[in-house]
Amino acid sequence: MLNKAKIDVLISGHTHKYGVHLPVEGQHNYPIIIGGGPADTKRTIINVTADQKALNLQMFDDSGKQVGALKI
Repeated sequence: MLNKAKIDVLISGHTHKYGVHLPVEGQHNYPIIIGGGPADTKRTIINVTADQKALNLQMFDDSGKQVGALKI
């Protein structure tokens, strides 16, 4: 269904751990970004910035360390 909608990215939350999943042919044509939480050391913040040329996503853990990134 989402492949037909031609979305650029799926951003969601999860109760256990974060993840960055790139497109997989035959499954999903878009990257999936999953934020983790709410337990200590499992929480993440997803920072999204965009301009006319790109969408930038950065994921940070509790300590502020970058744990994932994606530029579309």
